[in-house]
Amino acid sequence: MAKKAKKKLEEDDDYKAFHFPHFDVVEFIHYELEQTSATVMAVVAALAVAILSWGLTVYGMGIQLEVAFALVSLMIGFVVMGLFPFLVRWAREKAPTYRTGDWATLLLIYLFLWLGIWNLLLNA
Repeated sequence: MAKKAKKKLEEDDDYKAFHFPHFDVVEFIHYELEQTSATVMAVVAALAVAILSWGLTVYGMGIQLEVAFALVSLMIGFVVMGLFPFLVRWAREKAPTYRTGDWATLLLIYLFLWLGIWNLLLNA
């Protein structure tokens, strides 16, 4: 019994000695605002390219070259996706501090939004 009580006291001391690490609220808010602005850029770029892709595809359907114009639209979308990090680095001052996961998130947001809106417009 005494060993258990002594062990319990040692665990309580460790528990009382624990302190949460410092959380910099201001830095966190600045980081999130920076990511939000980059995400807005990704959404706007995806919308613009989706409308362009839709227009080209519909034009291709009108002149019986839908496959060729759909492939051109697809290439335009992927080229813009490849150039998107350079656009963000040019437009955002803190872009060099982005982590790999931040870039992956922005590119995936662009990719899926572009393809999704293009698909929705073609099926409307």
